[in-house]
Amino acid sequence: MARHSYLSMSLDTLREHFGVTTPREDMWFSSGEVPLRWNYPVGILYDVFGHRALPWPITVHVQDFPAGVLLRCPDEVTLKSFYWNTLKQANFLKYNEVERINDLSVIESGQIWEGFLKYDRKKFHGVMQKINNCPKIPRVPLRLVEPGQKFIKQSPHDITETTTLGEFLQEVIPGSVDKQGDVLQLSGRHNITIQGILPPLETPMSWVINKLSNVDGFLYVVLLPN
Repeated sequence: MARHSYLSMSLDTLREHFGVTTPREDMWFSSGEVPLRWNYPVGILYDVFGHRALPWPITVHVQDFPAGVLLRCPDEVTLKSFYWNTLKQANFLKYNEVERINDLSVIESGQIWEGFLKYDRKKFHGVMQKINNCPKIPRVPLRLVEPGQKFIKQSPHDITETTTLGEFLQEVIPGSVDKQGDVLQLSGRHNITIQGILPPLETPMSWVINKLSNVDGFLYVVLLPN
């Protein structure tokens, strides 16, 4: 599965492959003893719980759904609604409006959804470029992910044309970056990843947003203990 996808996208395939009659809304996934939230992108779940294992062993459950921990995903309509709501949240935090999304034609909306489901980058980004075509520097729609936290911390952050990744991390994760003269260095207090990697701290945030934001519009920063 692609990093941007959701575990629930595989439920129908799994039911068919294993001949499972359990309703998809009662199926769920775990890594070790940890129930996995289908509403988190697969790549983020891997960065937090995968321990860099390849292949990553995941258990598919067909009973004992942990209703107090996980949300149910009964059908593609639920997944689609969740995705569009998340995309709108990210764009509101970025630009303080969602008109670009609301003004999309039915065909354009369909292209985004089909591109997302089928991993068709050309179809997906062809329309997303229209949404993100803005002359002003956007705010960063950040989602900070920490193990053991019930909710992802979500917030917008202003940047300038010259803001670097190191300066951004210094602001949003106090203590994560130390300054040695004019040079920023990781403090070693945390293990930080963005899409499974951490670019050089001097990388412009404009590049980070354009290249490493998730397809739901958010920039996910995973913060693990070192």
